[in-house]
Amino acid sequence: MSKLILAFATAMALTSGVAGAAHAQQSQTFSGRVYYGDLELASGAGARTMFRRIQREAEGLCAPSHSPVIGPAPLPSEVTQCRLDAVRRAVGDLQSPFVTAEFQRTWSYPGILASR
Repeated sequence: MSKLILAFATAMALTSGVAGAAHAQQSQTFSGRVYYGDLELASGAGARTMFRRIQREAEGLCAPSHSPVIGPAPLPSEVTQCRLDAVRRAVGDLQSPFVTAEFQRTWSYPGILASR
């Protein structure tokens, strides 16, 4: 069996300010891979493990950088939104009913994938 890889991308809006000027929006896209060839996604345990892997990858992708070169850190609400968008997109792309149910249970967002 070949390896199964799920790739997803998310946009992170970073706010950068200039003294005396309005804030400008920059958008960056990041992507990651989540391995799931070892999981049975049609089981509760496999779906929970996959969902945790997706969340972990989204947390890493959306973590604020502490580099002064990249610019100011995003607001906590922007980081949370980035994580939600990344997880929502990955779960939607996966099209696994059990992983989708885990997402909806965890985020308490019934029907959240319908808006994609």
